[in-house]
Amino acid sequence: MHRFLIRAILFLALLACFTAALEWALGAANRRSHGKFRIGQEVFEIVEAADAPHPQVTTLYLGDSVARQLFQLNGEPSPKELYLPSNQAISVAGQYCLLQTVVERAPRLRRVYFFYTPLSWQNNLDNILTHDYFCGYFHTPALVWEIWKFKHDRLLTQAHIARMLLPNIMAENSYLNRSQSRYGVPMVPMATDSNDPVSPTSRYFLKKMKDLCRQRRISLTVLPCPCVGTPAQFAQVAPIYDAPITFYDPSLFLPRKIHLQQQNIAPIRRQVIERFHLQDED
Repeated sequence: MHRFLIRAILFLALLACFTAALEWALGAANRRSHGKFRIGQEVFEIVEAADAPHPQVTTLYLGDSVARQLFQLNGEPSPKELYLPSNQAISVAGQYCLLQTVVERAPRLRRVYFFYTPLSWQNNLDNILTHDYFCGYFHTPALVWEIWKFKHDRLLTQAHIARMLLPNIMAENSYLNRSQSRYGVPMVPMATDSNDPVSPTSRYFLKKMKDLCRQRRISLTVLPCPCVGTPAQFAQVAPIYDAPITFYDPSLFLPRKIHLQQQNIAPIRRQVIERFHLQDED
């Protein structure tokens, strides 16, 4: 029995060392490649950019993948601006985490523009990509505990804890096991409440975004991305924005009518900047 215990302890110690070494090596490889071999590379790049010092930044742009078409990371016209739109798979919870990070690294930050497509508000951390896109990139112990208290979702919390403890190994496992049927199509949120197009998660973390900005004397403006639809279709979500929703001709969009066709991005970007008066004021 004594010999068995010694062998078991030795095995567990070796396994722990191997796991730690593998986790470190994968993390180093991810940093060198900027997340090239991870699901959601654009989120890796955004998180990496958010975590850098931003001594000159006064204006921050956040948002989903439609916003990312208009305001690409490293496409800022001025060092006073920072473009960090990613995608809606990280949910408003992920947007709050990005804001929280930048607030601590941009002492001159004075305003935030948060661009979101009306359908993106449905994300309630219950869709097919939540584990890889939200849990995979935002998993501090405090956040894991907060999400558990808010949602009491056992499977979500299990995934969240796993991503917190072994983020790189879990990300590599997802990358190696992904399939075209699961990750080859745009993510579609799962409906949570047909009577409310804004999920509880979205409302909760939007309030946290507003509270954080209020505490730091930063203006937060919630703006709609260009979209296809009618005022009646999005009447319930319209009040969440600080400006009216702008509807565009469906022919300007890709077949799924969510993202803009490449040739239409630049002209619509100019229209959005003019419509919402987005030029930096400092």
